[in-house]
Amino acid sequence: MEKSKSIIATARLVAKPGEEARLKSALKLLIAATRREPGSISYSFYQSDYDKHLFISHEIWESHEVFARHLESAYIQALLDEADEILAEPLQVMFLNPIE
Repeated sequence: MEKSKSIIATARLVAKPGEEARLKSALKLLIAATRREPGSISYSFYQSDYDKHLFISHEIWESHEVFARHLESAYIQALLDEADEILAEPLQVMFLNPIE
């Protein structure tokens, strides 16, 4: 059986004005829990220096299947439940391939 290829994903979140600190706190909790997940190779979030509302993740996962399980976790679902209150636009997730 062929082993699944690791994947690189990014998430883009834009906080509503005044909700930056709330989103940042939620992401800090998410980071700690996600880094303990089986199949999470690397998981980091960044806040833009130029736009304090913008947060971007850089994630490496063992496979798309592992990433899909991550999306079903209680802490991701909790963040998604708050999305309408704290996000200015829908969460965007992108999968990337390295240029070699």
